[in-house]
Amino acid sequence: MQQTGLTSFNSLGRIAAGSRVLILGGTSSTGLVAIQLAKAFGAVVIATTCSAGSAALVRKLGATDLVDYREEDVFAVMGAKKQRFDIIYEIPR
Repeated sequence: MQQTGLTSFNSLGRIAAGSRVLILGGTSSTGLVAIQLAKAFGAVVIATTCSAGSAALVRKLGATDLVDYREEDVFAVMGAKKQRFDIIYEIPR
C-alpha cells in the first residue's frame, strides 16, 4: 500500500485547492488513492469507472463527476459540459 500511495502522490504533480483533476481508472488501486489525495488537497475530482457498481465507491471517496468509460468518452462528455482539467492522472496498464 505504501508504494501505491507514493505512486499516486507523485503522479498528481502540483495539485492545489480548486484544481480540476481527471482520474482515469478511478477504481484501480492507485486511482482510489489518487481520488482521496486529490480531495484532501481540495481538488475537484472527475473519475472514470468501468461499471455502475464501482461508481458508488468512487463517488463515496470524493469524485464529483463520473464517466463509465465503456459507455462514453470522458473527453466528449466533459467537453460538452465545457469542463477542462488542470491535471490528468493515468497509470498505464
